[in-house]
Parts: sequence; C-alpha cells; structure tokens
Amino acid sequence: MLGCDSPEIKAKKQGFDSVELMQNYGKRGYESMDEYRAAIDFTTEKFYAACYLQSEQIYNKNCKNKKVSWKGIIERSNDNSIRIQVLSNNNMYPKNVFSVDTNTKIPYSLLPEIGKIVYFDGQIGDKNYVTPDIENFKPFDVINDEFVEERKKALRNDLHEDFLKKKGNYRWLKDNFSPKIDLICGNAVELSAKNSYRWTNGFLESKFPNLVAHKSKERFISAYGDSIQFQNGFGAWQKMFYECTYDTADDSVFSIKVN
Repeated sequence: MLGCDSPEIKAKKQGFDSVELMQNYGKRGYESMDEYRAAIDFTTEKFYAACYLQSEQIYNKNCKNKKVSWKGIIERSNDNSIRIQVLSNNNMYPKNVFSVDTNTKIPYSLLPEIGKIVYFDGQIGDKNYVTPDIENFKPFDVINDEFVEERKKALRNDLHEDFLKKKGNYRWLKDNFSPKIDLICGNAVELSAKNSYRWTNGFLESKFPNLVAHKSKERFISAYGDSIQFQNGFGAWQKMFYECTYDTADDSVFSIKVN
C-alpha cells in the first residue's frame, strides 16, 4: 500500500538504528531519537535553574509538559504514587535538592523499593513549589548503589562545615537549606495530619519562611511556618502553625511540632 513504510524504514526516519531500538524507546514514551535526546538534555540541574522560583506562567511555558529522563532515590512508594529525590547525572546529590511526585498509578510489579535508585522517564506536570508532578511515569531500571550514602554523607559534611561559619547569615541559610527543609520538614508536617491537609503557600513562597540557627544546639536550624490547613473529623479546615528542628549534620528532622 502506498504511503506505508516498512518497520525498518520507519525506524530509520525516526533516528533509530534498528526496529528493536525503536520499539524499546517507544515503550519508554519516545517517538523519535531526537525526542529522547531532548529529554536527556533537560537535566535536573537545568530544571532547577529554569523552573525553581519562577512564576506559574513561566513554569508552564518553559517546564510543564517537557519530557525528561531522570534518576533518583525512592523516598515513598505505594500503589498510586512514588516520591523520588532526584540525583544528578553522575548519581551525586545535587547542591539544590528537590523531589518529584508521580501522579500515575504504578503496576504492582513495577513498584520500586524505597531507598533504591530508580531510572525513569516521564513528563513534567504541575508545579508544587519545587516538587513537581511527573506524569506518564515509566521506571525502566532500579538499582542498589552502595556508594550513594557515602556521597550523601560527604555532601552533608561539607555543607555542615559552612553552616558552622555562616549560620548567622539569614540569606545564606535560606539559599542553602530552604529547599531541603521544605522537602524534609514539609514531609514531616504532612505525616502529622490525621486527615486531609492542603498547603496554602504560593508558588514562589517557602513552606518555612522563617529559619534561624538553634540557640542551644549548634548543628540545628529552627524552621517555622503556618502555610498548611488540616481537615478535622467534621470536614472543616483549620490553619496550623508548625515548627521543625532540622539537623544539618544528619540532613534529617530532629523534632516537629504542629498545633
């Protein structure tokens, strides 16, 4: 029939060296090799530079719906979503840490394990501060990298040394710790909700706008905010105030208070 290319010709037109390669990349959501190269080129570092702290209009224009091929550490996993803390191309934790949420139901057979590295393809969805949705999430490899924790520890140690020297500088605290605290402490606040919750901070606003070095604990930061509402047992929404004590050495939550 005229106008119908053979699989071999179709693969060549789309930039693939073989039909098998075309089929494999097709399963990952790519119709051409150029589309795959564009996804690889839009690294997590480029996403952070182009999308973080941008207006919703700029975000939607330059970031939303872009296809990506990323990797990261699995933080949460269930039947409906996965939260992943992204990694750089060399499997290092980037200086500006952020996570992504999937909004696609994951087949049970593909559920990756918490703590492992997952390589995945997908499409950038809606903005949520610096935790964007990943639509059409397709994990294609899951590995256990024994060196990840060593790299993470080295990064924390370097940042902690700087913290001891600059902890009185509010701007430095915001620039270097705000994304991590929003992510890690924000998760802790969410987990304290007995029912539903909803964040009320704007796209350009931090969940923890107030950061100060702890008065008595030398490696800790006290972070405060009130940009969340919890739903009570009667369905009414109530504004909550929260305080998180963040450990800069262990990159973890030391304590959380919500009232």
